[in-house]
Amino acid sequence: MLLDDLDAVRRFAGLLDPDLPFKLALAAILDDRFPGGADFLTLYRCVQQAAWSPTETATGPGHLGAHELRAHLQGPLAPHLPLRDSALPSVRRLDELRVRAWEFLRTGSVGPTDAADPMADWPAHVRAPESIRCSVQALSAVPGEPQLVLNGLAAGHGTGPARPEDGRVHAAVGISSASTVDHVIDHPADSTHHTPDRRIPLTDLTVVLDRRRGVPVLRSVRLDAEVIPLHPGARPVALLPSVLRFLVRAFTVHGSLGRPLWTHALTGADRHPRGVHHLARATLGRITLGRAAWYFPARILPSPFADGLRELGLPHRFFARTLPGRAWRKGPHRLGRPVAPLYVDVTSPQLLESFARLQRGAAADDVLLLHEALGTVGAEYALDVCSPDLRARTDAATGAG
Repeated sequence: MLLDDLDAVRRFAGLLDPDLPFKLALAAILDDRFPGGADFLTLYRCVQQAAWSPTETATGPGHLGAHELRAHLQGPLAPHLPLRDSALPSVRRLDELRVRAWEFLRTGSVGPTDAADPMADWPAHVRAPESIRCSVQALSAVPGEPQLVLNGLAAGHGTGPARPEDGRVHAAVGISSASTVDHVIDHPADSTHHTPDRRIPLTDLTVVLDRRRGVPVLRSVRLDAEVIPLHPGARPVALLPSVLRFLVRAFTVHGSLGRPLWTHALTGADRHPRGVHHLARATLGRITLGRAAWYFPARILPSPFADGLRELGLPHRFFARTLPGRAWRKGPHRLGRPVAPLYVDVTSPQLLESFARLQRGAAADDVLLLHEALGTVGAEYALDVCSPDLRARTDAATGAG
């Protein structure tokens, strides 16, 4: 049924956590330098130092996760290094899993049961979020068997039902109002009016390595509990003060996917296209996670355009965008948030002329990316999906069910 497909999407989302390489680098530091744990501020200062050390190679010294740490500190300005070239085996393994997962979904006819076996082999640090929010459109389908195309995917705080008590402390960071969160990380950037017993100073925090899952865990000494930082504010995580950004990205159970879903679906694409390349539609049960795509150097499309598009085997309706060649070569995670795509229907002379202008205005090394148009235009819905365990805890807390 459709709910089973949506839950499989939730479990798949655990593989897309953009902060997972950073968490694995922190785990390497803890294992190497603080096997018994460390004060949070001690670890924070250590990360600042380790990030600028040479990355370890087979013949040279340095910290294994230095690049992943620099990528966190510098963001888009960090030197590019593909995950497959990381010095950390766990990060290289993560890249391999992502590529294989998208390749598997592009084979067609992958159901929740088919996806369960590969997911069972994922390492423990790949954790499915407790809840996700799916932005979907309906596809034409057999009555009683709805099909959806997934346009967007969000995870973390703000999706799903309010979390019942589970023994962990949820603490807000970097916000101006925290009415829905009981605790707050005490920092000058916080302007809430929580009482002292609800404020958690940075000096009260410690970090230990959860060896079963291979990720760092944040704890409060005073409360003797695990602390989950939440960022419910409107300010982007990238604009938070450094120490708060560190807390959110290192210890949130599962934060935002960080970038549009379509960029995740480009995993495995050729970084140096010289001709026309095609990515098949990625599906999981009745849900399309990645639309069929075609990409090629923007200047190679022949004229007249309608004939050229027909030769490429493209559908008559699609979305088009040009992407900087330099960003494309660095990988999907560097594509950022480009402008909205252009909708094209080849039977419309006006839309076809707009597409021609888009192509003519592209730089010499730009890549033209086309996605098939699916669903009913303008009819988009938001669906919240939560784990069976969260549903059971919520029902027990509210007396439902």
